Amino acid sequence: MLRILNVAEKPSVASQIAQTLSRNKPQHRRGKSKYNPIWEFDHYFNNQKCRMVVTSVSGHLMKLDFPQQYQSWNMIDPLELFEAPVERFVDEKSSEIAKTIEIEAKKARCVVLWLDCDREGENISFEVLEHCQKFNNRIQYKRAIFNALTRQDLTRAWERLGIPNELESISVDVRRELDLRTGAVFTRFQSKLLQNMFLGFGEKQVISYGSCQFPTLGFVVDRYNRRKNFVQEKYYFIDVSIKNQTQPQDEDQDQDQKSNYQRNSYNTGRNNNNKKLIKFDWQRRRLFDKFCVAVLYEMCVKNPQATVLSIFKKPEKKYRPYPLNTVELQRRCSKRLRLNATMIMNIAESLYQKGYISYPRTETNSFPKTINVKNLISVQQNDQRFSNYVNKLLNGNKFCPPKHGRFSDNSHPPIYPVKPGNNLQGNDLRVYEFIARHFLACCSQDAIGDSTVVTIGISGEKFTLKGLIIREYNFLEIYKYERWSDITIPNFHEGQTFIPESILFQESETQPPNLLTEPELIKLMDKEGIGTDATIADHISKVQYRKYVVKERNLYFKPTDLGLALVESYDSLGFQFSKPNLRANLEFDLKLIISGQKNKNDVLQNNIKLYKDAFLKTINNQNKFITKLRLYFQINPNPPIQNNKQFLQIMTCPKCGPQTKVLLRTTKNGKTYCGCRNYPNCKFSIWPKENVFSEIKVTQVICQSCLRNKIKSFKCDCSFKNIPMISHLEPFPYRACIYCDPEIAEFVSINMGATNTNNSNSQNRTFNNQQYNQNRNTNNSQFSNNTNNNFNNYSNQMNRNQNNQFNNNNNRNNYNNYNNHNNNNNYNNSNNTYGGNNNYNNRNNNNNYNNYNNNNYNNYNNNNNYNNSNNTYGGNNNYNNRSNNTYGNNSNYNNNNNNNRRGRGRGGGWG
Repeated sequence: MLRILNVAEKPSVASQIAQTLSRNKPQHRRGKSKYNPIWEFDHYFNNQKCRMVVTSVSGHLMKLDFPQQYQSWNMIDPLELFEAPVERFVDEKSSEIAKTIEIEAKKARCVVLWLDCDREGENISFEVLEHCQKFNNRIQYKRAIFNALTRQDLTRAWERLGIPNELESISVDVRRELDLRTGAVFTRFQSKLLQNMFLGFGEKQVISYGSCQFPTLGFVVDRYNRRKNFVQEKYYFIDVSIKNQTQPQDEDQDQDQKSNYQRNSYNTGRNNNNKKLIKFDWQRRRLFDKFCVAVLYEMCVKNPQATVLSIFKKPEKKYRPYPLNTVELQRRCSKRLRLNATMIMNIAESLYQKGYISYPRTETNSFPKTINVKNLISVQQNDQRFSNYVNKLLNGNKFCPPKHGRFSDNSHPPIYPVKPGNNLQGNDLRVYEFIARHFLACCSQDAIGDSTVVTIGISGEKFTLKGLIIREYNFLEIYKYERWSDITIPNFHEGQTFIPESILFQESETQPPNLLTEPELIKLMDKEGIGTDATIADHISKVQYRKYVVKERNLYFKPTDLGLALVESYDSLGFQFSKPNLRANLEFDLKLIISGQKNKNDVLQNNIKLYKDAFLKTINNQNKFITKLRLYFQINPNPPIQNNKQFLQIMTCPKCGPQTKVLLRTTKNGKTYCGCRNYPNCKFSIWPKENVFSEIKVTQVICQSCLRNKIKSFKCDCSFKNIPMISHLEPFPYRACIYCDPEIAEFVSINMGATNTNNSNSQNRTFNNQQYNQNRNTNNSQFSNNTNNNFNNYSNQMNRNQNNQFNNNNNRNNYNNYNNHNNNNNYNNSNNTYGGNNNYNNRNNNNNYNNYNNNNYNNYNNNNNYNNSNNTYGGNNNYNNRSNNTYGNNSNYNNNNNNNRRGRGRGGGWG
């Protein structure tokens, strides 16, 4: 029998599909994931009997991330993440779900994708399809398109199966990859910077960056700064009042209609029937010149008689709302129900999955002609809260087709109720009721009233009074979230004269704008294109979670010091990170990808270049960036990392090849070193000696000597702690290649990667009698030594194959840091060859070395430091021997002395 695999986005949706298509008779069994069960039943596909298997994922099946070698924040230059490869793989959290799909796909002829019908759903569809095809490359695929989880919608979707939209999926791939790269680069940069340089930031605290997070934060900061910088200014005006005379109710007013509206509306306090005075508005409104207003006031007081100049009457309407889309759902519910956007979307998603409302993530605010709106209205006849009003719409003359808005995503209709919500409670009921009332309101007629504007004159100054009488409440009867009230005024006629009750000189001050509320923030984000209808709530939630923004009195958003510091720091560099332009342009490009007008790679590369240039500018102007941060945070006097430019490329790796970089880094305890980016696969490193260098700055000058050996190495400006000991290296700072320059060779140790290098007093190295001849060999180096001689005439040319002759006679000291005090050392060597730069610091020793065999230290290519209280040998290592002579493993020594052969430390190195 034909076997069809059906995959939904959530278990609840899979259950609804199975119940609907099987007519409530599916068989239930457990899959590999206990949270994503499987339903089976017999059905028909293209008039052929088939076995239906329905299961689900839980959001994205696959994760997009960098390979493992790019995961270390300390070892990887953030700049590399702009060009590093990315991998798409099954997320560990979804491994059991993936296993279920794998097993079922192997047995299926076709997979039907029931994922949510939006961009993200299309992307997940292709993830599921890719995973199915990995184990069954002949499997066919179809796409189910539906707007609600009703029997009618799901049955129609099954009968009209289509194919997934690849362009929508590609647009999500672009957005995810760009968010990954930019987020990782700037998050790592600003997190490490704040952790290392300022107090109050823990090692694990993430200071995240997101291309939607920062504009969201920027809106809050902008309003905060406008309020903070607002300068109040006094203004003056004239206030004219008359006594209120209660008017009889309009006989044409429908009392039942009016009382029904009052039950469903908020008390606005604008009805003047209970007020003692009615105030006229000065036509000039206000002036900032006190003297001028005082003169006009005196004129009015001297001649206070008022004359009615005109009475203007006109019909007035209050317009019903447009059909409801996601942004309006969040904005209006946040304002009227005082719920945050995240909670609103979670409730809406729950109502959708339970079958109470249509799909809640839509940009559309107009119903297509294919939807019979009256059928949707009739559903509410069974809800006693709305039944009377529904009868007026269906059986009276109150119905009006919904208005056509200008937004459409061509995927989903506006949000509407699909069944009564009699069993709902709490916030679920409040949100459902709002959706139901909004839907009925948009199917109603506009409210109609009559407005009257009376203009009077006093001593040449004009004042106006506006009255309103509502004739037909219409949509206001059901939609209690809008305010429109009668404003009753006395009857006037043109030419009428009277003396006002009072004429007052008033003084007031301009007021700063309030901080942003959530409805205002949602509106701004939607207007400026920050996020989508489905992600706006997530971005608002994220800036609060990251402690960039707090919500005061559960109403107003206020930026924290951290939020202010980040925005001001990037703004000081001239960036637009906190402005909506960058993200809005990306959203526009994504729409062009969907329409086929732009190419994926072009959009991706253009945006990567934009952010890469910004990051390079940030690095180059880091001091300016830090200066802004210091206004808000206290500098850490003992930062764990002294130099935050620890990720600069210094050369290409001589072991891995020209494609792999060696980076200037800093350890947690503040030591500077150079390490291969391919660590731990490659352990090539260069370690400057302790207490020698005060600073190493990478320049853009390429070492020509290294370049001839196919190594791209940048020279460095080296500053030293002890100027007298390197007085011959001028000018300061001394510019050198730390890999090949012989003048500073004795101050650095190079590890070609045999073992991990530990730059401490006891460094471990194993002599394996191997020949290391990679770009830094010192070949045919001879030591001709006589009794009581120091090692002098030290000249070492690295990265060049030259003969370095060490001829030492008669205690000649020639700046080689060979400081011998009270020594009587007898070296009787026969053809002993040592490779590398050797430091012999022998103090108060009387040692006799009689070596009869040939001891070969074969061109180890490293700086070998011989720093002994007694005698120490090794490459890249300090051998501290405290009794007799200690020799490491894998070495060939035939001595007449007492020797302890032992190897201490990791890798069997010298101890």
